[in-house]
Amino acid sequence: MEVWPRPKDYGRWSEKGMTAFSVDFEIIPMWVQVWGLPFDLINEDAGKDIGESIGRVLEVDCKAIASDQARFLRI
Repeated sequence: MEVWPRPKDYGRWSEKGMTAFSVDFEIIPMWVQVWGLPFDLINEDAGKDIGESIGRVLEVDCKAIASDQARFLRI
């Protein structure tokens, strides 16, 4: 699983006058956690479907799903 840099790691946040509105957020990879799903929907296919409704899915965290105690999807 690839570990993506945090937004602050891009180095632009320390520029004077930088605000969330002045940064181009057209494309930024991020993990999304989806809580409150029925147990039978905590799977890779559901993760892809939910993720595609948000944007482009890069990965569904299958390691978290593999544990019998998964409480959320990480997309």
